[in-house]
Amino acid sequence: MWFLEAFADGAPLHNNPAVFRLSGPVSADALRRAADLVVARHPVLRTTIDEVAGEPVGRVGPVGAADVVVREVPAADAAAFAAWAAREPFDLRTGPLFRVRLGRITPTDHILVISTHHVVVD
Repeated sequence: MWFLEAFADGAPLHNNPAVFRLSGPVSADALRRAADLVVARHPVLRTTIDEVAGEPVGRVGPVGAADVVVREVPAADAAAFAAWAAREPFDLRTGPLFRVRLGRITPTDHILVISTHHVVVD
């Protein structure tokens, strides 16, 4: 996987997105706290892949804030937001390899995209 990623040139070939349409109010703060807890509990979600002597080496990063972005999204742009969030490229060396994107269409209509790189969920 690491070897193939070197030739992907930023293409989202190994992205694993899950896209959800949420009805009802969503607290951005609660979403951030929940994502932080998931990342704290699962070291693989804090892992990056570096190269040492030509070989891949996993490095587990410190517990910290998850990569969560919340944006206001016009209804006409909802599909484009989901596509952007699903295709956003990962950098194996710098991470993070887990991220959460919430598009707030209205106070009670949202698109949630949870995306991981295949290398951390395989």
